[in-house]
Amino acid sequence: DTQGNHVFSNLGDRDAAESSYRHALEVAERIVAEHPANRRARIAVVRSRMRLAEILDQAERIIEIRRTRSGELRSERRALLDRGLPEALELMEEDPEDRAFFHDVQDLYIGLGELAKDESRFEDMRGHAQAIHTLYAEGRLPSPLQAFLLEAWSYHYAQKWDMAVPAWTRVVNQSGGDLEETDSPYPARFLHAQYLGNLSSCAARLDQDAVAITSLEKAVGMLEGLATQSPNDKRVRIQLHMQRVSLAYAYARHAKGEGAAERDAWLGKARERLVAALEARGPAENDTTIGKSLRKRLTSDIEKIDSALGE
Repeated sequence: DTQGNHVFSNLGDRDAAESSYRHALEVAERIVAEHPANRRARIAVVRSRMRLAEILDQAERIIEIRRTRSGELRSERRALLDRGLPEALELMEEDPEDRAFFHDVQDLYIGLGELAKDESRFEDMRGHAQAIHTLYAEGRLPSPLQAFLLEAWSYHYAQKWDMAVPAWTRVVNQSGGDLEETDSPYPARFLHAQYLGNLSSCAARLDQDAVAITSLEKAVGMLEGLATQSPNDKRVRIQLHMQRVSLAYAYARHAKGEGAAERDAWLGKARERLVAALEARGPAENDTTIGKSLRKRLTSDIEKIDSALGE
């Protein structure tokens, strides 16, 4: 896990992680072959299949690997998950009190959902989401959040915006409720801000400006708090920049349907957010080709708003 699986904090060595997972699976399978009733070894087989499928999924997203091994990786990933799920369900029923293992079953359904997404089988994604929700309804999982996430992504990638908005609303509501019941760990708050951004982007597709703006304002506020807490976290800085710019454009879109005074107020808000996004970018970020392009676009958009406000 720590060598290179991005599901965990890791050292970035994906090849070493894949090799270790293959070795772990080989050892666990050998133990099960010799001792079929050994529950710990059977669980190790399931977990090794699942982790290996995760690392192959990550490999598929690397352009150089995808060009040459995509079909091979996809086939192996499917085989690992298809074999792992029935084994996991059997283990779960054998010991209904092993609550820690229920999360492994959930992870297998998530892996199958991700595979379905990559193959545009969005109905299957919702089927896996329902399976997770059933585990929650049976009291085997503490939260249905992962079920809601699979469902939301299934509509998002299918571009069914009218279904995606209520689905992301369920995600946001559940995620927010989960945060209130815990000490709100840093990663959970970061993910919650991303969910708010996803809800906003889908709402904007349906011209639901109020939903889009409210969601983005909450996301920006949460990310600004995280940026203050951890100013060197690059992921937070990037996400905050994206959400600030999205919020500015949401304000600008909303301004078009307002009277003169209201329009200027909304454009003023848009300008404020764009300036904040521009000023937050450090010298190193602006020196890259992409950074220079982004700076040029932000500057141009601020000038356009200034021109509109001057009319």
